[in-house]
Order: sequence, then C-alpha cells, then structure tokens
Amino acid sequence: MNKTAIFGGTFDPVHFGHLACIRHLVEEMDFSDVVLVPTSQNPLKADKLPAGRNDRLQMLQIATRDYADHIQVDDFELNQENPAYSIDTIKRYLQDHDPSDLYLVMGLDTFAEFDQWKDFDKLIEMTNLLVVSRPPHRRPFGVADLPEGLQPHVHTYERGFAMLKTERTIEFVNINSDDISSTDVRKKLKSGKNLSSLIDIEVEKYIVDQKVYPLRVEGEIDFLELTKFVAQILNERAMNCMGYDFTDMEKLYDYTLVASATSTKAAQALSANIKDAIKEEFGLAPYGMEGREDGRWVILDYGAVIVHIFYDFARQEYHLEGLWKEAKQLELPGPEQK
Repeated sequence: MNKTAIFGGTFDPVHFGHLACIRHLVEEMDFSDVVLVPTSQNPLKADKLPAGRNDRLQMLQIATRDYADHIQVDDFELNQENPAYSIDTIKRYLQDHDPSDLYLVMGLDTFAEFDQWKDFDKLIEMTNLLVVSRPPHRRPFGVADLPEGLQPHVHTYERGFAMLKTERTIEFVNINSDDISSTDVRKKLKSGKNLSSLIDIEVEKYIVDQKVYPLRVEGEIDFLELTKFVAQILNERAMNCMGYDFTDMEKLYDYTLVASATSTKAAQALSANIKDAIKEEFGLAPYGMEGREDGRWVILDYGAVIVHIFYDFARQEYHLEGLWKEAKQLELPGPEQK
C-alpha cells in the first residue's frame, strides 16, 4: 500500500483542530504518507493572510514535531508568488502515485466550496477526497447536500461514502475534536487571552517571541474591526445587514450597521448578545442603549460605531438607508468561517 494523504490549508495559526485531524490520519487510517501543504493564499479569498509564510511554516513544524517520522511538510505552494491551486500540487504527486492512492484532505466548510475550485472536475479524476468534520457538524445526508456542481459526478452515495463516475471516491470522516477556527485563535491572541485549550504551548511561545500577531494595546480599538466583528454576528442571527462608512463625512460617528430581526424579542436578545460579545472581545461597554425595552428599534452607541437593530417591519417604516445615500457602503464579512 502506498496511500498518501495531502492535507492543505493556511494554518494561520495551526491549532488543536488541525492536530486532531493529523493525528487521526497518522494513527487511525492506513496512510503510508501524510503530507501537509501550507498554502500561500486561498484563491477564493482576497484577504491577505495575517501571518507571514515563514512564520506559518515554522509554527506547523513546531506543532507536528511529535509526528516528524510520519509526516512531511511540502512548502511548494508556500513559495509561489501567485495563488497556488490544488490541481497543480496533485499533478506533482501523480508523477509518483496512482490516482487511486492519492487522497486530498479538507474540512467540511472547505468542501462546501469545492465546485468553485479551479478544474475541480479534473481534480476528481486525479485524486480521492477525504472530508473531515468535527462536532457539531454532520456529514451530508444525501447527494442533494453535496456541492451543486459536484452532484452530476456522483455515481452512488451512502453513509458518508461517495463513488464518483470518475472511479475516485469521497469519504466523510468525523474527528472527535472541539470546533476551533484560526480566526478565533488570532482574536484571543490579540487580546492576550489564555490559549492552552486551542494551540500547542510551543506554538504559542513562538507566536509571542516572534510577535507573529500584534497584541491589541489596552484602550486602542480598531473600530472598523469592531464593526466587522458585529457584522459577522448580525449575518448569523439577523437579516439584511448593511454597513456604512462615514469617515470622509462630517458625522459624530465613523461607522454604522443596520440589520433586521424577526421579532421584537429577537431584536432584544440580539442586542444583548452583541453587547456581551463586544465586552468580551474588545473590553468595551456601550455609551448608551436605546429601545431595548420595546424591541422595535434598538440602538447600541459605541461612539465611533452605531448599531441599529430593527424589528423588520419597523425598519421599513424608518428606512434609514435612504438617509445614508452619500455614505460609502461597507463590504461586510458573512457568518464566521471555521
């Protein structure tokens, strides 16, 4: 057997969720080789990665030191100036492997976008897919739950195992590990919070010693970051979230968000959740809150940022967006990506 697992990702930083997957590949599955491929940049995401290439490589090597005899770290994609594509990496490994022995490993959230990858239809001729999920995420129930572009390529699907028409397979594996995101780790790092349950202690030491991620200075708040933080919460729990930038206009605030809740009670609960989340993440309390008792229109005032949460029908009455036509509309993040 010469089965090889190729596990790519930004690893920014590598955390216990990644390590649980690596441990499962090494100890529980019959792979002769496990290859970790840190990427230079996700082609589907335009944002620049917070940590540099060398730092991510060093952190990955430190975190996997106990498995040095069982894995290798391939820095080919990391050294490319332009975004690297998985199909090019797989082509390199096909020089020494049969397609039936190659397995491309990815998380369930990444798999959801698989039909947007470059030449994904050719990729499923060249390698098998191994899709890893952690609780509370569940594997797809049927073909209809797979990425739309992939569905025509499926021959059969049953109990987390798909046989493709290309003669390759997709296998879904559940890992018993906490659901951790690199984004959450970076936020806690910047706030100086305890990370013992999230990342390897030696990786944390490297991050601190090398100042990989800048710490947030007490009292220093990036209000655009705060705005986008709140927008993620609103996009998870509310409807039609809009954001506006007033920094080039003569206003008492720099940014504002407006979103709709499905009821007055939902608006009240959401405003309380946002207040608590900002307090925990940024150590900041609102200067004022209005409308929470009624719930038709709740306003949270953070000085530079104003958050408006409407019961949806009340929002239609006031139509604040009409008053902000001259403001620049913000590009807001969607729900938190793991």
